[in-house]
Amino acid sequence: MDPFQLLCGGGARFDKKRFQQDIASFKGGGAADASNGGGSSARAAAALDFFGDIKPTAAAAGSGKRKRRRTRDGDDVDGNGQKGKSGSEASQLKKKRNSRASDSDSDDASSDDDDGSDDDDDDGDGDDDGDDGDGVSPETRLAQHVEKISLYRKSKRIYVKGSDIPDPIVTFDDLESLGAPAKLLETVNVLYSTPTPIQVQAAPVMLADRELFGIAPTGSGKTLGFALPILVALKGPAAKGFRACVLAPTRELAAQIKRVFDQLAAKTRMQIRLLDKANSASRSFDAKTSSLKFDVLISTPMRLVTSLQKQLLSLANVQWLVFDEADRLFENGFEHQIDEVIEACTSPKRRIALFSATMPPRVEELARTVLHNPVRVHIGERNAATVDVEQELVFAGREDGKLIAIRRYIQEGIKPPILIFVQSKSRAIELFNELVYDGINVDVIHAERTQQQRDNVVKQFRAGRVWVLIATDLMARGLDFKGVNVVINYDFPANAVDYIHRVGRTGRAGRRGKAITFFTEADGPSLKSIVNVMRASGCGVPQWMLELKTKRKGKTRTIERDSINTSLNADKQQGKRNSRKKPHSKRGAGDGSAGGGSTGGGSTGGGGGPAAKAGRKGKKDGKRHEKSKK
Repeated sequence: MDPFQLLCGGGARFDKKRFQQDIASFKGGGAADASNGGGSSARAAAALDFFGDIKPTAAAAGSGKRKRRRTRDGDDVDGNGQKGKSGSEASQLKKKRNSRASDSDSDDASSDDDDGSDDDDDDGDGDDDGDDGDGVSPETRLAQHVEKISLYRKSKRIYVKGSDIPDPIVTFDDLESLGAPAKLLETVNVLYSTPTPIQVQAAPVMLADRELFGIAPTGSGKTLGFALPILVALKGPAAKGFRACVLAPTRELAAQIKRVFDQLAAKTRMQIRLLDKANSASRSFDAKTSSLKFDVLISTPMRLVTSLQKQLLSLANVQWLVFDEADRLFENGFEHQIDEVIEACTSPKRRIALFSATMPPRVEELARTVLHNPVRVHIGERNAATVDVEQELVFAGREDGKLIAIRRYIQEGIKPPILIFVQSKSRAIELFNELVYDGINVDVIHAERTQQQRDNVVKQFRAGRVWVLIATDLMARGLDFKGVNVVINYDFPANAVDYIHRVGRTGRAGRRGKAITFFTEADGPSLKSIVNVMRASGCGVPQWMLELKTKRKGKTRTIERDSINTSLNADKQQGKRNSRKKPHSKRGAGDGSAGGGSTGGGSTGGGGGPAAKAGRKGKKDGKRHEKSKK
């Protein structure tokens, strides 16, 4: 075996530029070596045998051991006529070889540090053969990186599905390598400390121009999860019109999204606009004006479609179209409006992202018809409320029992702010009329109130001047009340999705919260679905509730409930008590006295006594006697 190949096979590395002469001595005289039976190679191998581990080849060994003889001068000569060394010279040579080997090792170490990439190039072609300085192959490094990312996602309860998914970030500063401007990162670091799990994974996915399903619990920072990468992708203001559009199911949620965008874009000079009733009626969004002023548009579907039909604005340059609370937008009659908005976004750079706390399979399947190779990012357990909320079920018996229970809760001492959910606006007004005289600051919000009234109620509730706010499911979607301590489901939610969104109004941004749900005998068939959500969220549930039968899938049935009215309930209870009395009691007493002659006198008591029966019998007998005479 060639000595140089022998050394390379042993794991030694050479800087070929540095040891060119040595390599030439190893490889030189190939033909001569072959003619000499490999003698030069054997001699080179023997010279490098510092530890006596190299065995002689067959050509060097010959037919047997070479005999050594001593010359006249006293020198040892081997079988090939080469002079050997005396004992003292051999020991000195051995010391010299050892010192040379140590020097060579130190030179190789310094070469590894100084020359860098040249160490791995053993074939002299200037290419890296795959090993790094520590001897780890690229395949091994890739496997280690994948395992590290997987463990990080698992620690954050991040579940992803798709192909070529970008790595998550760890801090907001990691977005700098993805193109985030310094001023935007400065603002983000002032407003927020660390990214939440949905922000950790959604931001790099969107910045890689990948379409996205973002599913995360309520209060987990989904708004920032799409607002931040949108502003990074837009890279500052430009005179191109709306380049991003965000749709929300309610105006209250749209206004909240605008507040988040305004905070982030404070130092970027990008223009954020909310499409509301006032400015949609004016010409402030015509194509010429909007192309010079605005960058991001936020709206509800119906108002945006109306403006598009009137050609008051253009979405031809939209690069990002985001649907917040997407499961509600792709249902409840919004489908045709969503189609019109998507058709209006004609840019080839258009990308779509859907965010929600719940994503039913039918909604996801429908959305995939307009998405291209999306990435699915799911945080936590599927169809579960946030783990920061303590959930409790309270049996109230009948409808009037719920009013008694909530008044008892108020008397024991409340911790405002509190949100109370009912199933309709009429019941919201009725409950408000009951609680307004209980000595608490209470208000109500529903669809019949004007937009200004609703805005004022929300502002008063945020400021703490309203302690208890009564609402319908209108307020259960997306509104961020970070300080809500308790959510009370006065009326049982229609399904698990509504329950998750109601409960999600508390326990937001890492704060603890509590949710109390009243249920009656009529709510029994729907109880199991809520029990499953509570169990998935880590809440304790009685065993008898877990053994309930699951409600069959089908159209949700709205339960007809009695009115919330104390006086009405009192009158109804009095009527029930009166109906239990026998209506013929007085008549029985009279009949008993009339027939007293034949029965020996009757009692004036209730008509069900023996005397009353005897009186009625005597009267019938008298009538028969008269008929027989005729």
